[in-house]
Amino acid sequence: MGWRGFVISLPNATAMQAQQIALRVRDTMLTLTVRSQEQKTIPVPTISQGIAIFPNEASNIVELIHLADKRLYIAKERGRNQIEPDPAQWE
Repeated sequence: MGWRGFVISLPNATAMQAQQIALRVRDTMLTLTVRSQEQKTIPVPTISQGIAIFPNEASNIVELIHLADKRLYIAKERGRNQIEPDPAQWE
């Protein structure tokens, strides 16, 4: 296994709304029960997330994905199951 990634687009969402959804995704993952083919319980995958807001922080999709990816790696550096938004978005 290895790193797997995906993007969630939230048209017209505010930074606060994006953060709330990221928290719900993370919390939902923690409630899952994952079983192997032998029906043994295995650890649930963790999820780290980077949040970027369009058009506030990026003028095009490439910049937006680059910023979200950069924040994802900041979240990963802090440990598992972290979320990294732009703190300035909360002000």
